[in-house]
Amino acid sequence: MPNWCGNLLTVTGPRDERTRLVKLLREPNVFEQTLPMPQSFSAEDMVLIGEMATRLVNSGYPGSGSIRVEDCDEARDLFAGLYWGTRTDTDGDGNSISVHDSEEATRISFDTAYSPPAPVIKELSRQYPTLAFRLVWDDGSGDAGEAEYVAGAGDAIEYRHLDQADDYDRILYEYRGIRRELGLEGEEEDQDD
Repeated sequence: MPNWCGNLLTVTGPRDERTRLVKLLREPNVFEQTLPMPQSFSAEDMVLIGEMATRLVNSGYPGSGSIRVEDCDEARDLFAGLYWGTRTDTDGDGNSISVHDSEEATRISFDTAYSPPAPVIKELSRQYPTLAFRLVWDDGSGDAGEAEYVAGAGDAIEYRHLDQADDYDRILYEYRGIRRELGLEGEEEDQDD
């Protein structure tokens, strides 16, 4: 079972486009629809996958001894982490995202496996050029970040709790504040404060 990364996406722009986006996000396999994974891996991709597998094995990651680049499912899982930013796609369960819509913005709360889907959000911004996307996330293990994209342009920045404490605290404060504002705060968050 993965560690879950909490994501909060704020989208501004024409309301009809935001409505169309939310409809897409409620479908299964949104990441594959938005940013399709290649059906085969190039030699360069395999090198990246091999490097990731080696790092996992060397770090003592639980179960890492079973990761083999030759195993297509494992390789695809690792490559998804590079390609989408997270290892698994959405399941299309309408309950897996929470949507709060207002005249000014649509806020979408969702979880992903291990890390945020920043490359997918960047591609969505390219496909919906009239919308502006702001993603903030907390992976629950000391990393938080932010990304802003408009028409396929922008960057994601991740902050490590120990290395960039001020930025990390600012993003975590924003993340938790939005969750409270939307009524999504959890017991574990209240205990951390």
